[in-house]
Amino acid sequence: MKAAMVDCFKAIGEPIGSNEISKIPYGKVVSRLKRVKAIDESLGQRLMDAADLRNTLTHQMMWRLDVFKVEHIEQFLQLITDLKRAHRAFVRINKSR
Repeated sequence: MKAAMVDCFKAIGEPIGSNEISKIPYGKVVSRLKRVKAIDESLGQRLMDAADLRNTLTHQMMWRLDVFKVEHIEQFLQLITDLKRAHRAFVRINKSR
């Protein structure tokens, strides 16, 4: 996620240092990617929903290790694929400008 942000900002001529990126909270990373139009509102919301689900499941795992289901893993993997696709498209479009 943060690597996508570094690449996207580099593509539009606003590079971000690795020290700075590590200090940015997840929600702000999503907001910045939406602001530069690297991702759309729908993908941004799905990323935030996935973070909430991850946090909920991690909390529930304290008592039950079987809370993670195959469906959760498939959902996270699809989201990663969608983010990579959006990232590649954004960088490709902005490098050609």
